[in-house]
Amino acid sequence: ALKSSLGEMGITLNTLMQYCWHRCLHVFSGSPQTVVGTIVTMRNLPIQGIENSIGLLINTLPFYVDHNDFKGRTLVEELQHMQFKLTEITNRSCVN
Repeated sequence: ALKSSLGEMGITLNTLMQYCWHRCLHVFSGSPQTVVGTIVTMRNLPIQGIENSIGLLINTLPFYVDHNDFKGRTLVEELQHMQFKLTEITNRSCVN
């Protein structure tokens, strides 16, 4: 039910979990900015034969959240903003 509700809003379960983690860090640290490593796959790199390679082919990139950006937004708007930023990180992680 949760996954389908999030999907209707264009939000993944991963984004919800990232939001919760950043929110906890923000509340307990008191810092207006939080940064955590976000794992992205490198399987979609334009390298011939990559689908036959063995290994994880992952990378960890920083995911920065400025909680001041969330002021005046609803929870859904905050999640959608985070979804956009996470999608942007994933899209930019690949060398084209």
